[in-house]
Amino acid sequence: MGKALALFLLQFSTNLIYNEVNNGNCRRAVRHMLKNICKYMLILSLLAWLLPPEMAKAAGTLPKGGTIAGIAVGGLSYEKAYEKVQLEVDSWLTEAPIQAEGTDEAISIPRDTFLFDIDRTFDELEQQTKRPWYLFFLKSKPVQIPLHVQISENHQIEWLDYADADATLQKAKEAAATLGDQPVTIIYKEESELPKGKVAETTFQIPDISHVEIEQMADKIDGQTVEPDSQFSFISSVLEEVRPTVSQEGASFFATALYAAILKTNMDIIERHSQRSIPSYSEAGIEAAADLTAKKDFIIYNPNFHSYTFSAEVKENKLHISVSSVMKDTSYGYQVENKSEVKPRTLYRFSYKLAPGQRVPMESGQKGMQVEVYRISSVNGTVQEKTLISRDFYPPTPTIFLVSSQEPPEVMEEVNGENDASLEDTENPDGSPSKGTEDFGKADEKKEMLKIINQAACRQFEDQTKRKSCEQILKDNGLTEDVQSETETTD
Repeated sequence: MGKALALFLLQFSTNLIYNEVNNGNCRRAVRHMLKNICKYMLILSLLAWLLPPEMAKAAGTLPKGGTIAGIAVGGLSYEKAYEKVQLEVDSWLTEAPIQAEGTDEAISIPRDTFLFDIDRTFDELEQQTKRPWYLFFLKSKPVQIPLHVQISENHQIEWLDYADADATLQKAKEAAATLGDQPVTIIYKEESELPKGKVAETTFQIPDISHVEIEQMADKIDGQTVEPDSQFSFISSVLEEVRPTVSQEGASFFATALYAAILKTNMDIIERHSQRSIPSYSEAGIEAAADLTAKKDFIIYNPNFHSYTFSAEVKENKLHISVSSVMKDTSYGYQVENKSEVKPRTLYRFSYKLAPGQRVPMESGQKGMQVEVYRISSVNGTVQEKTLISRDFYPPTPTIFLVSSQEPPEVMEEVNGENDASLEDTENPDGSPSKGTEDFGKADEKKEMLKIINQAACRQFEDQTKRKSCEQILKDNGLTEDVQSETETTD
């Protein structure tokens, strides 16, 4: 209606001015134009003043493409848009609480914590969609605004002592303003404001290793800090600082003690090497190898909002390592589980000095072992989570017999068959290595070594015919290459 009236008045004024100009009276035409401008401004102002706001809202529609908290309201009347937004808000309030998540904890925020002011939201929408009367001919732009939200003073939220409640609620409020469902991030207080203490400690009896090098490493790591979102390398932070006075055995002992302490935190283990044998000072699965020359490092990562600080000292022939940080409700420990023994294989070496049928034990074998190490997180003594950290394999030591190389061919085949079966029995266990472990098997290398041993045994025959027969048997069983028989005899 307003647009039609304005077009009529504009056309009428244009015709009057055009007639005056044609009659040669330009001054009068200008007076007519100024008069009409003032008249139209007065009429439009009166219309805008007299028309109630409710009628203006009812008569118009929202610009196309407009949204409120992501709800499409473009092209709708104010009443329809208001009703649609109210329904969406009511539906959102019935959903599960919003989760505020941290590195290893979560806080539930009930949705009735948020109070939506839809009237104020539409007042803002009206202000942004309103146009001055003199811009009626311009096309309206789509408006996209969030909902107006306030925090209820009566909310029931269990906050962590080290969480910044106001800052975290502000993040959740921003999510609610768009009717979001995704978790928000817990905002923590400044670390200087939080109580600190020991979160992990361990003690190891020092084996037959120089105390001097252990003390040097303890002095170097004591007081070092692993900052939030950063890594710690045992080689670069400790070993490179004290070389070349630290032995591989000493470095591995210290890395083992440090590994045991780190398992009692939630820091991630990025790199860890196994010693491949169970050291006397620890147990299966709770050991680590470190070697500056071989670049065997022990690397950890701190995913938390707070730092960790190491303390280390040597006292009464023991190494004490502790880790201090912000005191939290969650505590950590470790368990060694799923221990399984691996039987040792049996190897045979040949000697021409032994009589047929004679067997002499050279080395008694020892069983191997496979274990799994889990990190356990608990709150007030109740287990919350169990995470696999490593799966370690300790290969068995073979039992070795010395047997006569003068056995008949069928016996030689049987003995070599036992060697093959023994190798097959010690193939890598099933399962993929997890972080912090090395590859399990070296079966191919062991088989090559057995070929060399057996081939050397054939050289012990002084009689060339027997030597060639021995080599042929080994070749037929895949235990040697097709090589020329040597003439030199060895013991």
